[in-house]
Amino acid sequence: MDKMQSTPACGTDAARAGRRGRRLSPEARQQQLLDCAIQACAQISVDRIGHGDIAKLAHVSTATVFNYFPTRTALIEAVLGEITALVEGLFDQFTSMPNFDALPPAQQFLGLAATYNNMIATQPQAIKAFLNWSVTFNPDVRPQYLAFQDRVLSRLTEALPAIVRSEQDARIIYGAANMFATMRIDGASEDVLTGFIARLSDAFLPH
Repeated sequence: MDKMQSTPACGTDAARAGRRGRRLSPEARQQQLLDCAIQACAQISVDRIGHGDIAKLAHVSTATVFNYFPTRTALIEAVLGEITALVEGLFDQFTSMPNFDALPPAQQFLGLAATYNNMIATQPQAIKAFLNWSVTFNPDVRPQYLAFQDRVLSRLTEALPAIVRSEQDARIIYGAANMFATMRIDGASEDVLTGFIARLSDAFLPH
């Protein structure tokens, strides 16, 4: 497994650019603010972040954040859309492996685990934001999470039909994936992480 990569604080490059007199394009600024919003969700929670939190991380004025995300609803929807797209991309990347359909179930399962492990390593702030979202019960954002969860369960079932034979199987693997991400972020050893995947694989692979 790859070693966890650190993610530089969002807004750092933009702040340096500002000190040198260069301005970000509107597209680049919007992406920077969205990255900072994800970092804020990772540090606080999806239902508690505000425009001021993003402005502080991005080293811009709060008014600038409002220029790109006029309401808090627009800001939250953009963050959740980014997280959703990231996870959907994980499944797209996983199922596009060479000869995926012909691979034995064990290789398919381990391939999904490796793909997710790499995402945790390269996108730790987004994964932390996702984990915070998963335990947020604010009625303003909980329905979006439940819809997202249903989509992930469906993608799991479609991608691993030889392993995921029921909704219960999908939910167990989904919950285990969240636990794995938490363990990885908390600094669990490679032996522990590898053993976790091996035990999960033994439990679900056909015998």
